[in-house]
Amino acid sequence: TKIFILLLWLVLALAAIPGVLTLFDHLGMEYNAPEGTQAARARRLFEQEFAKEPYENSVVLLQRDNGQSVITEEAAQFTQALVSSITDSPVMKGQTDPNSFMGYFLLQGTPIDQQDPTAKMHFLSPDRDTMLVNLKVNYALHGDETVAALRDIVQRVTPPGYTSYLVCEQAIAKDTNDIVIRDIERINLVAVPLIFLVLFLLFRNGKLVPIPLIAIGIVLLFAMGIISVIARYTAVLAFVPTIVSCIGLGVGIDYSVFMLSRFQEERRRGRSPYEATEIMVKRAGFT
Repeated sequence: TKIFILLLWLVLALAAIPGVLTLFDHLGMEYNAPEGTQAARARRLFEQEFAKEPYENSVVLLQRDNGQSVITEEAAQFTQALVSSITDSPVMKGQTDPNSFMGYFLLQGTPIDQQDPTAKMHFLSPDRDTMLVNLKVNYALHGDETVAALRDIVQRVTPPGYTSYLVCEQAIAKDTNDIVIRDIERINLVAVPLIFLVLFLLFRNGKLVPIPLIAIGIVLLFAMGIISVIARYTAVLAFVPTIVSCIGLGVGIDYSVFMLSRFQEERRRGRSPYEATEIMVKRAGFT
């Protein structure tokens, strides 16, 4: 029975790993980008300069640093270089539609511009120091890689004296996930050694200390796997894994203190490790 239970735990843990590895690909993004990220700066500029202009997929912003008009030869060259670089990029191959690009300089001189000269003005901010280029990108296959490739292209073709931004929901998702992963890593780097030290000072037994940490690690692995499955069918916000990790560590350590304290108490009474474990599970296990 013991071997069967151990094998079952092992199988479940291995089954949870693929879900954990793909967890952040399925988390919801129904909130603003974290402050200080590229996505937050891009979204803020878009809302300031183009508050009445909705976008369906992705927008590239180009702002002139000195506040003067962005209708310049450099901006025109930026637009052409942006379109050609994205279209020719191996990473972006098959993920963009060349006909989806729309902007001030892309409309200039076209039949649409001749019929309605004001149409291209929608791609300029009211003070004309910022312009936007609309494009449609398929983020379904490689979302984070696509965002990174787009940002690299945008920065590479940006002329001196200008600042460029990528505005899209997937960029918010990428920056948010990066922060969540960083926060979880910080939790592990700070909390785990501190927990190890506290448990060692409490129990004065190096053999007991790893037990709760291993148990908590397995439980968190299962929890993340379950969250990954749920996120495939309903919206789960990206900061949920961080909250679950914090709660799991807190509750797990608290529960471990009850369990191991009772184990040591029974051992001091002269009971064998097996008897002490049995009493620990029957008594403290239902606390």
